[in-house]
Amino acid sequence: MASEYVSYALIEMWLIALAYMIYKKSSDNIGSEYEVKRFKSIILSFEVTLCTDILWAFTEAQILQPPKLLNASINSISLCAVAVGCYYWFDYVLNRSRNEKFDYRLKHILLKLPLYITVSLNLLSIVTEWVFKIDENGHYTRGPLFPAQIFGTYFYLIGATIIALAKMYKSRSKTEKTEYFLYSLYLLPTLISGFLEDYFPGTPILYMSMFSIIFFIFVTIQDSQIFTDALTGLNNRRRLEQYLPELQGSLQDNKAFFVFMIDVDHFKLINDVYGHIEGDFALKIVADTLKKTSQQLGGFTARYGGDEFFYVLSDKGINPDRIKSIIRTNLEDIRLQEQCDKTYPLSVSIGYSKFSNMSESDIFHALSHADDWLYNDKAKSTNNQ
Repeated sequence: MASEYVSYALIEMWLIALAYMIYKKSSDNIGSEYEVKRFKSIILSFEVTLCTDILWAFTEAQILQPPKLLNASINSISLCAVAVGCYYWFDYVLNRSRNEKFDYRLKHILLKLPLYITVSLNLLSIVTEWVFKIDENGHYTRGPLFPAQIFGTYFYLIGATIIALAKMYKSRSKTEKTEYFLYSLYLLPTLISGFLEDYFPGTPILYMSMFSIIFFIFVTIQDSQIFTDALTGLNNRRRLEQYLPELQGSLQDNKAFFVFMIDVDHFKLINDVYGHIEGDFALKIVADTLKKTSQQLGGFTARYGGDEFFYVLSDKGINPDRIKSIIRTNLEDIRLQEQCDKTYPLSVSIGYSKFSNMSESDIFHALSHADDWLYNDKAKSTNNQ
């Protein structure tokens, strides 16, 4: 029996090492600064859970015989870490879905309420034995309020799944659909492995399942970033430079295209005054504006870098100034919906160029011409203030 718990603990030690490697590999190329922090927090809470579970295994194997109070504290920390990890997962998916319609205080206070209740009950159970208790032989057993722990964890797991499925349904991007489909799957292996672990107590099936999902998501997001801008979900510069030559086949049929270059006004000021997280949020609003415009008119959208974006659209007989007006109207609509209590204005300058031939020099001249008109537009905006 003791050897069974030792092998259980050794598997978890290996999971800790692998999770640490993912933690060290996690950087801003898998999302915004906030998202990376949340992803790392998920990994840290997972590792805390594993460490305390290893101590539990050694206690069950009689290798360690901690005092009852210490034993209860270890189990309390383990249950708290599970709840915290589930909350971080929910918050990560919520932020990744770019759903900023929640009021800031509602999101960060009311949505934390189940976590506060669960953690409080777990900590109090060290002495009250409400959620769990340590029997006279030093073994962990569930208490009468253990369903509160289940509610506190699955509230966030189910919530994240619902958000992911809703985002997957609404998104028109294949990359986003794949990403959110994977997020929605997080709950299923957790439920199945939790059930199986009751029948195979000598193997940490639940934690192996949790790690496999974390690893799978990490790899998938990394792969998707080859042609996707991590922060905004738009195509990136690499994809843009690949896409423009692909238009050559279309242009052989005497079709023409517009290239719009969009730049966020006073973006450096937003970063300097309100911080880089707020700057990231502003870029997401502009990205959502271009996504909405492309849904209305079609076209290809990309973040070129920094606060510069591109919108490539076939000539459908719409006046380019009208397209600029649509972009600005969409920006204002989304800004009013999502900026809520923000005190700074958010606007863009737009330049465009039309081209009907496709050679390397034509691409360069089209982009250069759009860039010139962009700065003319920015100069007009500055003079009007």
